[in-house]
Amino acid sequence: MEFKKPRATLAQKIEVLDYYHGSSKRTQHETFKHFQNLNQFSISPATLSNWVYCESQIREEFSINPSTTNYKKKPVLKFPEITNAVERHIKLNFKPGDAITDKLLRGIFVDYCIKAGINENDFKLSAGMLHSFKRRNFISKGRLQNQKLSVEAEEDPGKSGNDLNNFSQNFSSNINSKMIVSEQAVKGINANNVISNSSSTSLNQSIDFSLDDVFNYNNMGFGTRLIHSDDVFFPLLQNMPIDSMIEQIVDFPQPAQTDEEIKFDSNANAIQESSVEEPTKSRDSKRKLPSYPTYTNPFQNTSHYKRRAKIQQQQQQQQQQHTPLVKSNPNSEKIETILETITEGKVTLYNSGTSAIMGILIYLNPKRIFIDDMGYRGTHHIVQLLGKLTGVKKFSLNELQQQSEKNLLDDSVIILESPQNPLGYVYDLSHFAKFTKLSARCKLIVDSTLAPPPLQFPLKYGAHFTVYSAVKYLAGVSDLSAGFVVSRKSDNLSQIELHKERFALGTHIASFDSFLLLRSLRTYKMRIITQCQNTKKIINYLSNNYLTKYPIIKSIYHASLQENQEIIMKQLNGFYNPVFGLEFSEPWMGRELLNNFNFLSNNPNLEGGETLVELISDGSFLGYNEEGERMVRFSVGCEDVEDILRDIDQALTKIT
Repeated sequence: MEFKKPRATLAQKIEVLDYYHGSSKRTQHETFKHFQNLNQFSISPATLSNWVYCESQIREEFSINPSTTNYKKKPVLKFPEITNAVERHIKLNFKPGDAITDKLLRGIFVDYCIKAGINENDFKLSAGMLHSFKRRNFISKGRLQNQKLSVEAEEDPGKSGNDLNNFSQNFSSNINSKMIVSEQAVKGINANNVISNSSSTSLNQSIDFSLDDVFNYNNMGFGTRLIHSDDVFFPLLQNMPIDSMIEQIVDFPQPAQTDEEIKFDSNANAIQESSVEEPTKSRDSKRKLPSYPTYTNPFQNTSHYKRRAKIQQQQQQQQQQHTPLVKSNPNSEKIETILETITEGKVTLYNSGTSAIMGILIYLNPKRIFIDDMGYRGTHHIVQLLGKLTGVKKFSLNELQQQSEKNLLDDSVIILESPQNPLGYVYDLSHFAKFTKLSARCKLIVDSTLAPPPLQFPLKYGAHFTVYSAVKYLAGVSDLSAGFVVSRKSDNLSQIELHKERFALGTHIASFDSFLLLRSLRTYKMRIITQCQNTKKIINYLSNNYLTKYPIIKSIYHASLQENQEIIMKQLNGFYNPVFGLEFSEPWMGRELLNNFNFLSNNPNLEGGETLVELISDGSFLGYNEEGERMVRFSVGCEDVEDILRDIDQALTKIT
């Protein structure tokens, strides 16, 4: 039976990273294919991407432990002498193919604990520890595999002294008899209760993640943050134990009742029939209290009371906050808490993306705004309105360099829509962040609506504020309106002031819309990942076939096709943002294409989980006049990508 490929060691990870950077920089796909063909260890595109992301941490661990042969650090064991003794016992008393069940292993551990004078409850052999033990010793599917055992004592010969050998040898005779009985019991199991190799071929397939990491990794994943990071669950995001905040449910012991005891006479006097003496009313004599069944106080630690009091205090503060003045509501605050865990900043929630843009610009009150002449029309309308109210001047991004040379960046704002509607063009955020360093009063705002987390994190690349329309991918449906601003974690003042001004502007989100958004966030990760994967396949298909199969297509627009592709894809964390554009050779072809689709929707919105197609000249975007008649925008949805490709193919073929 073939054993699955091992996990990569630290040295092998360094080898992969060195090959990836190399003399001539390679893509992650090329690196993955190279090491996949070598077939030395388990690797996948997702694994490689994670190594690149955590490269500094991997190199630091390797510098500390350059001679380690394990794929991870040595396990931290509470009683290493017990574990080492059990490992040696298995090596000496079992051969490849012998049955070793979980029950058998637990029995060995218990016997060694008893002999060493260690309480079984103190040892606490959890399922995760047992799984790690079996993996280290090549125990799979209830049997010892034909592999060289990895005993911790062998990895460090200096620590495997006579004490360990004596410990195992002294008690091997006591345990051998139990092993024989247990082994015979295992062999006597009915064959129908055993999963055979022929009944499930998937059991032999390797998985590309370590169950050790699953059981031992304490941080929460992206999807779990979306679904569960409300106010009570939030401490887990800071690696705090769950029982430190969640109020415990106490089950007080109840005395057993028989049918006879339950029967009672409704006419009888309850006090007269009671067997419990009535408390004494005399002040001179000692007060006698009734006798009640005794129970153990579940709150042995006084800190439990403090935690309960803290939770009650927080609940009272929340009730006081949600006054009739409608500063906020419980649902909106829960949404802000969830969004803060996935955007890595401070969140202020609004009733639309346009309100979010207006809120941040009113808060900053700039004298100059630098913005591209193209992009979403609503943002330009807000800038035009502020020009009437405050006299703010509007400049194009092309004038940014000229203004910086004249030292005119004070009290200015740079607005980037990246990716930009409608073609998904992505700016190099780090380049524009350099201008903000020339003046402390120059701020960079990034509208990242088309690349929400985990695609893009603008704050990481120098942005001061990020704006999103939550109606798009976060909501995924067309029944709500929402937007939000993200400021840096260190900028507490901005969030406080934005909340105050939001109340004055009346742009707070309704409680029901918050509820709808909370509902949608629970499936957001699945939707956005599916949309990105579908987009990648569609772009690759069109790029390889449009010249030969679809000559009517003049150009394809997508972030992955830009000249600075490596910088852009790194900024997007390797994801394909789900918006792209097609330009045709004749103006009439765009409208004709919309009429040829079977199920792709011609809808001037991005709000659904379905694939939507829009003619760019229909009015939502600036900078596309005559060209807009030739161009259509695709917002890729969650349908099966094969169906999307078939519908696009038949629609284009009819025009061709």
